[in-house]
Formats: sequence, structure tokens, C-alpha cells
Amino acid sequence: GNPIAELPLALGTLAFLTEITVPSTDLGSVPRDVVQVGGAAVIRFLCGVAECEGTGLLDLSAMNLHVIPASVRSTATALTMLNLDNNPLQRLPNWLGELQILRRISLRGTPI
Repeated sequence: GNPIAELPLALGTLAFLTEITVPSTDLGSVPRDVVQVGGAAVIRFLCGVAECEGTGLLDLSAMNLHVIPASVRSTATALTMLNLDNNPLQRLPNWLGELQILRRISLRGTPI
């Protein structure tokens, strides 16, 4: 079969998507940390990014993130609240300061 190099973030707009099986590798917009947690986490990540446009909230809690994925930058025009609770994050990227309407970041249960 054809190897998948990237999952489009638009998959998160599929309202009835309930299961996805992916290889445990980096899929471009979906970070390896999330893929390794499993299909449900991949769907939650994709839906979270897609729903952020309307809600301003991006919930990436408990996704085993070691770094904040660069695909979060695609939500820059809508993101007001970023939930990173219960991830093994060690630091926040400098580019978070570029998200001009971001008002709140939750880091409960992280080593930061």
C-alpha cells in the first residue's frame, strides 16, 4: 500500500469519525506523541484543531506531548485557550508568544 506521510487536519471535521488506525510514526500535522497514544487520541487531536476555529479552545490534555506541535500554529487566528494539562512537557516554544489572541494556557500536571 501507499505509506501515509501526513493526515490532513480537515479529518477533524468529519462528525461521524469514531475510529482510525494509523502507523505509530510521525504523520506530519499529528505528532508522533499523539499517534503513539492511539487512534482515539489522533481523532481527539484532529477534532480539537478543527473545532478551535469556532470555540477558541484547543484541548491537548493527556496526549503524551513532549513538545507542543507546530500544527497548533494553524489555530493562531482563533485560539484563546490552550489546555496542555497532564503532558510531559519540559518547556514552551517561543512561537507561543506570536499567538496574539491567546489568553490562557493551562499546564496542570506538567513538569513545567
